[in-house]
Amino acid sequence: MTGTRKLYYKTCRENANMTQELAVLHLNIADTPTLSRYENGHSVPDQQLVAKMVLLYRVPNLALWHVRHVNPDLAEHLPEISELVTDGDSYMALDLSADALCEYKAELKRIYNSGQAAELKAVGSGLKKVADEVLSIAAYVNGRVCVA
Repeated sequence: MTGTRKLYYKTCRENANMTQELAVLHLNIADTPTLSRYENGHSVPDQQLVAKMVLLYRVPNLALWHVRHVNPDLAEHLPEISELVTDGDSYMALDLSADALCEYKAELKRIYNSGQAAELKAVGSGLKKVADEVLSIAAYVNGRVCVA
């Protein structure tokens, strides 16, 4: 296990300004040694517990991180979520994504009308990047909802 994996649950809890004792109460875990085993990488929490951590610690990306690290075979199929820092970042990212989506829509229409399917791969890659960015915005917004 990497150092990041060992400490990530702990980092999320600490960033939420929670003690282990308080987290144990809110997460309905048996005791602090159990939480400590998760935080130190000696045990892996189940998905239901991670879902509770996501809400309690207000870290939407924890769910994605958890799936990537618990089941690496799925990692290549998951979106790349970037960490947005401010409301302004999220709004600008949304604006840029909307512009890119319009460009890809026009490009797809051109390709479909011309029958040049060889160009589809590049458009598909571009659309995936736009989708990942939109998911990053959604994760940021959902994190703001948890805080509000």
